[in-house]
Amino acid sequence: MNPLLRLLLLAATTAVAFGLLAALVAALVYPAVRARHARLPAAGRARRIAAWSAAPWLVGGLLVALCFLPSMWSALGIAADHCPLHDDGHVHLCFEHAPRGPVSLIELLLLGAAATGAGIVFARVVAAQVATWRAVVALVRGSGKTEGGLIPSSTPLSVTTGLFRPLVLVSTGLRERLRPEVLAVVLEHERAHARRRDPLRLVAAALLSAGHLPSTRRLLLSDLALACEQAADDEAASVVGDRVRVAEAIVAVERVMGSTGSGLAAAMGMDGASTVARVEGLLREPPTSAPTMLRGLLWGIAAVAAVLLASTLHHLTETLLEVLAR
Repeated sequence: MNPLLRLLLLAATTAVAFGLLAALVAALVYPAVRARHARLPAAGRARRIAAWSAAPWLVGGLLVALCFLPSMWSALGIAADHCPLHDDGHVHLCFEHAPRGPVSLIELLLLGAAATGAGIVFARVVAAQVATWRAVVALVRGSGKTEGGLIPSSTPLSVTTGLFRPLVLVSTGLRERLRPEVLAVVLEHERAHARRRDPLRLVAAALLSAGHLPSTRRLLLSDLALACEQAADDEAASVVGDRVRVAEAIVAVERVMGSTGSGLAAAMGMDGASTVARVEGLLREPPTSAPTMLRGLLWGIAAVAAVLLASTLHHLTETLLEVLAR
């Protein structure tokens, strides 16, 4: 096999192994982290949960990059080349001494399982998005001309849909059932979703969270959906100047919507997440952001420690690969 191709497959196997380890750690740690997230402002919580969704891929990629640091240092003359210390059959994560052996059965199984799992999640997310877009198109076409996002339809509807150019849609059926001051809150909520690109955020998290265990993935996506709704509630409250008024609007919309189904489950809507949690969040004193200086310092220390431990990680990873690639 071509040495460069073999090195790429070996790096992919390593990334999958690290990602699986990160997923297992997340399954153990995230339930405790959720309690800390609850004390954060909704916008910051949404960003953190989105980052957690991508953790297996991020951790896998970062650790593989660190594994290649010693070979980069060697190429730049910063450190001595350690590869000659090993025999010719040693599995190397090194650009200068790329491995040449065949791909092992364990590697194939790991890569195949990762590709299959990610492919299934990708197909499901794409299918949900296609179904959502078809429902939007059918609703707009069936209702006739749409002006300024107002759909002439008797079906109560308030939704923000579209990934890159979010579109706010409100039906005449909902407008006629709400008082003008309540409708104003609904529109501000939906505009907040559009400004924040929440539909894109949710779809990206749904794709990236494929690296997690199913139970963790469900928790993350549920928490992210709620955080996005609460962040939009907070922005609407800042515009109208009254958090209680937004809470009342949520209850009013929930009453109007009732059990009405719109077929837009993958889009963002005023009635899209837990009514109780959102109302309680609005009636509580809004949380404040924690100081970022200490957090930045800790991240800086972690980055320096990771670089300093790159050689150790490199050797440990090669030792593990000796088992997986034989």
